[in-house]
Amino acid sequence: MHILEILLLLWFIGMPIYTAVTFEKNKQMLIDGRINRTTAYQQTIAFLWVPTLLLAAVAWVTELNTMTLGLVFTGSTTEIGVFALLVILTIYGGVNYLSIKKDAKIRAKYREVFSPMRWILPQTKSELKWFTIGVSSSAGICEELLFRGYLMWLLTPYIGIIGAMVVSSALFGLNHIYQGWSGVLNTSLLGLVFAFVYWLTGSLWTVIVLHLLIDVLAGFQAYLALQDDEDYPQAKNSNSVSTTK
Repeated sequence: MHILEILLLLWFIGMPIYTAVTFEKNKQMLIDGRINRTTAYQQTIAFLWVPTLLLAAVAWVTELNTMTLGLVFTGSTTEIGVFALLVILTIYGGVNYLSIKKDAKIRAKYREVFSPMRWILPQTKSELKWFTIGVSSSAGICEELLFRGYLMWLLTPYIGIIGAMVVSSALFGLNHIYQGWSGVLNTSLLGLVFAFVYWLTGSLWTVIVLHLLIDVLAGFQAYLALQDDEDYPQAKNSNSVSTTK
C-alpha cells in the first residue's frame, strides 16, 4: 500500500475523532460570537478538499481512476430515471422555498426542526452564499468521492458490497458527530441511501447531485426559518464558529 493511501486511511479514522474532541469548544465559540460563521464555512471547505486532493494524488500513483471512482455516465435507464427524479427534487425545492418564505406558520415548524443546529446554520445572506455555494457543493463532491467513490471501492473486495455500504456510511455518519448521536444516525442512514443510489446507477454523478441538492435545500430552509427567531439573538449576528461538516 502506498504511503499516500495510508495517509488517506488515517484521515478516515482520525477525522471523526478530531471532530468529537473539538466540536463542543467550537460550538461554544460560535454561539459566543468569538468566531465568524463564514470563517467556519471556509474551514469546513478546507477540511473537505484537503483529503480530496490527497485522493487525487492517490489516483495519480495507483490504479485508481475516474471509472473505478464511479465518475462515469452509464446512460442506463436507471441513471436517466434518477436524474429525472433529481429534476423533480429541484422543482420541489423551489416550491418549498416559496412556501416557507410566504408562510410564518411554516417557518415556525421548520425553525423547530433546525433550532438544535442553529449555531452552525446560515442566518445572513453572506453566510447563505458560503453555505450553499461553498460548503454544499464541496460536501457533495468531496464526501461522495471519499466515502462512496473511494471507500466503497476499497472495502468491497474484502467485505462485499453490502459491508462496504454499511461501513462507509457509518464513517460518513461519524464525521457528522457535531450534530449529536441522533445526527450521526440520520447521516449514516442518508449515507446508506447515497450508497444504494450509487450501486443502483453505477454513476457517482447521480449521488453527487443528490447530496448537493439536499444540502442546498436545507441551507435555504434554515436561512428562512431562523430569520425571525426572537429567542436566539445570535441568529442575527454574523459574528458568530466552527466545526467541520
